[in-house]
Amino acid sequence: MTRYTFFFGVLLAGLFANAASAQIRLASDFQPNPYRVTGTSGGTQYTQDCGYINGSPNFTVTLEENFEALRVFVESNVDITLLVETPSGRLCSDDVSGTQPELSRRWEAGDYYIWVGDWGESGEFTLYFDR
Repeated sequence: MTRYTFFFGVLLAGLFANAASAQIRLASDFQPNPYRVTGTSGGTQYTQDCGYINGSPNFTVTLEENFEALRVFVESNVDITLLVETPSGRLCSDDVSGTQPELSRRWEAGDYYIWVGDWGESGEFTLYFDR
């Protein structure tokens, strides 16, 4: 099934059922803490607030239960962004810690689609989940 979502003038078309994104499942006691994964930022789809992203998410994350406090952040040598499609909407983070994005909040159980974008210069990144 193809899922289309329209954000700020940009059509994001993701084949989420068959996406080439890494699948991650996290329970509230996940180990190691922080949990980390790596990848390459950017893509060909442009968003005004989150820069260039892939047509499909970099990661599909399933939170098996609610997290009262979960910090999701990215480190890279390039200026990157973090776009998360949540069960209830869309979040974009850019330049919270220098040029690095971060989202610290309460997270509901469910599926989250995560893109790590950039402003035209792609680079390697590490995405962290810290409880």
